[in-house]
Amino acid sequence: MSEKFFLNKLSNQVLDGNLKQLITSEREILTEIILHISEVATRKMYLSYGYPSLFEYLSKRMGYANGSAQRRIDA
Repeated sequence: MSEKFFLNKLSNQVLDGNLKQLITSEREILTEIILHISEVATRKMYLSYGYPSLFEYLSKRMGYANGSAQRRIDA
């Protein structure tokens, strides 16, 4: 059973603490993703996969929505 079904049983303090911890983890992971994207761009690795741009690589190969791909490139 999914953890989602048990969230309603958590106290406000625990739910708040969990959310803070998840947001911190999300930021750390996003930082790693952006560093990886930067390295892919530096190597122009997307060309070896047949994509003419980093944007196309991220949106088509990696499955990002167009806006999400562009925000990561801009970062």
